[in-house]
Order: sequence, then C-alpha cells, then structure tokens
Amino acid sequence: MPADGRSWKAVMMEEVGAKLDMARVHFTGRIPHEGLVALFRLTRAHIYYTYPFVLSWSLVEAMGCEALIIGSDTPPLAEVMRDGENGILLPFFDHERLADAVVEALAHPDRYVPLRKAARRTMLERFDLHAHCLPKQVALFDAVLEGRPGTDAIPAPETAP
Repeated sequence: MPADGRSWKAVMMEEVGAKLDMARVHFTGRIPHEGLVALFRLTRAHIYYTYPFVLSWSLVEAMGCEALIIGSDTPPLAEVMRDGENGILLPFFDHERLADAVVEALAHPDRYVPLRKAARRTMLERFDLHAHCLPKQVALFDAVLEGRPGTDAIPAPETAP
C-alpha cells in the first residue's frame, strides 16, 4: 500500500486513468492459484515490468506454464532470464521498446514458441520442487539438525546458464 493508505489501483487511476480505454482494462482482484495458472497458460505475453528486490514465485510459475516473459532487465530477472533465449529483457525505463515488444509478441506468437519452451526448461532445471528446491531445503534442515548451522549448511548459489 502507498504511504497515504490508497490502493495502487487508486494511484494508477489518478496518474493515467483519463488516458485509458476502461472497456479494455480489467481489475480482477485476487485470483485463486488455479485460476492464475490457467491464465499463465493462456497468455501470449507475461509482462513482468517491475523493479523487484527478489525473483517472484509468480514469474517462475509463468515460466513453467510456457508464458512468454517480457521483463525489465533487472538483477533478479537477469539471474534466470537470457534475452532472446528464454524471454525478452528490456531496459527498465524504455517504455517504447516495451510497447514494441508487446505488440510484436501479440502479432506473431508463433515466433516466440522457442523462448516459451526454453523458459519452461529453465524453470524445470533450476526451480523444480522435487528435483531441486525440496532436496536443498531438506539438506539445509539436516545440516542444522546435525549442529552445523552456518555457511556450510547453505548450498552455494548456482550460476545462471
């Protein structure tokens, strides 16, 4: 929430609401997880344009659903995304390139099938629960239970492909 207590929707509407065709803008509110996954499977472009501090679970899920990721070239995204390989990364403040990329993705979805498939492969190779995440978490707990809490209990981060 913004510091003044308004919602982010209210802030956005105040800033750009008069410029929007409200017949084409939909505010869904909270979407149940199953609905969100279904939406990721349908989308032609998943726009992840934010300045995140950490990588979002929702981005990883969108990758797993073969959504075409068009994102801001920020450190958390650059850690897992490779421009032109498994998604599209653009400079954060270049709104014209963002608009062009979205129009291109919507107009020619078949051109981006390889990126969509590569995004899913990246998700499976790095974030699959049973193959990667859960074993690392169990190893961390085992190390703590064995009395080895500290840096040796935490696996070294993998380098991005």
